[in-house]
Amino acid sequence: MCLMTWQAFSARPYKSDTLQLFLPKKTLPPGTSYTLRFDGRQWDNPSVSSSVEFDFYVQSAALEAVITGGAVLLSEGVDVTLDATSSRDPDDETAFEWEFTWQCEGVSPTAGECKTAAGDRLELPRTHTPILAGLLLAGAAGPDGQEYKFTLSARKGGRYATVGRLKVETSPDFSA
Repeated sequence: MCLMTWQAFSARPYKSDTLQLFLPKKTLPPGTSYTLRFDGRQWDNPSVSSSVEFDFYVQSAALEAVITGGAVLLSEGVDVTLDATSSRDPDDETAFEWEFTWQCEGVSPTAGECKTAAGDRLELPRTHTPILAGLLLAGAAGPDGQEYKFTLSARKGGRYATVGRLKVETSPDFSA
């Protein structure tokens, strides 16, 4: 008969007297190095024993930046709400707050950075749900209007994620 034990060395020691070590999800906080030690010894002969150690690092999970919604068709001057509230942190990290940065890019028929109808660079609020009130962008006039792409960059501490999936098409001739 053998006696076997596992030990995890970190800020909080963990012990188990089983052949297999199972640690439930999120038991070991990310961003920390750990050492696991397995000891085995023969029950009736304590001089017969062996141990092994394994060092490892638990990485933080990647953030998931999400823009809620899909392609939008609207007329100039209509409010547009960008929504990043479905963005997710699989680690549920509480030491850092979310930071959101939005970018707008003209796609077709006029490409380049988004400009207001007055010709100024479009400034987007750094929140998870910026509301672009009375959106008036400079773009090509025409039957198909202008297509824009909005990109979201989400940051939490040293981790970040970027997604650019929201397409907004404006048409001066479209009426809601």
